Amino acid sequence: IFHGEFFPARGPLLSAHVDAFLAHFETRGWIECSAGELRATEAGEPHLAFLAEQMRAVLESYFVAVSTAEQQAEPVGRRTLERRIAEQFERAELIGETGLPEANNPVTFANAVDLMIRRGMLAAVPKSSDRRDPLFGRGPNWPELARLRERLATALRPR
Repeated sequence: IFHGEFFPARGPLLSAHVDAFLAHFETRGWIECSAGELRATEAGEPHLAFLAEQMRAVLESYFVAVSTAEQQAEPVGRRTLERRIAEQFERAELIGETGLPEANNPVTFANAVDLMIRRGMLAAVPKSSDRRDPLFGRGPNWPELARLRERLATALRPR
């Protein structure tokens, strides 16, 4: 999900980064592969929990961005969508859905919008009147948005 946040590389180069991380974790004894499934080892759990906590702000940002996009019934300008995401984040903070102030990050919100566009969840609306703020509506992969939101919500649940 977060390759746009942390890995500007694509294709084989991205795969090499992921493989290197997994090899490092395995060498350190933090993960093991059993029956084709990766699992945290007892020794690795505190290290991976620490890494997961560092990722929490990004998860919160993406969760709010995806949730906001899902609420849009009509095509909306990108800048307008990003403003609505920031407003939604403030509401989510008030009701306790988010807890990290650093998650209120316009750059991360924009990256989340980019992800939704790349994955076809959002698509540019042809003949938008404002080239500086193109309109985006539901893309061909719109149904995947709900699944992505659920994955993010699951990752944010307390363990």
